[in-house]
Amino acid sequence: MRNSILRSLCRKARDYYRGQVDTKELPHGWMRGTGGGSQGWKLNGSFLPDPRKIRCFITPDLKDFKLTPYVQIDSTYLSIQEEQKIAANK
Repeated sequence: MRNSILRSLCRKARDYYRGQVDTKELPHGWMRGTGGGSQGWKLNGSFLPDPRKIRCFITPDLKDFKLTPYVQIDSTYLSIQEEQKIAANK
């Protein structure tokens, strides 16, 4: 009895200090994920979202936003003085 308790305690301590989990050590089909957390509950085969847990991304107003998501390959670098002149003219 005592030996089995000691063996299980040693096994738990070994598993606790083992470090990061590798996907090869886990059951088939299990993925690590990003730790996003739950956004609701599963109940009777359906999902009930919780409005308090749903992620909400707040974006700034982009109506007068003049930048584009890409930069041209042949764009030139401006010196600090040139940037200041352009900013002063606006």
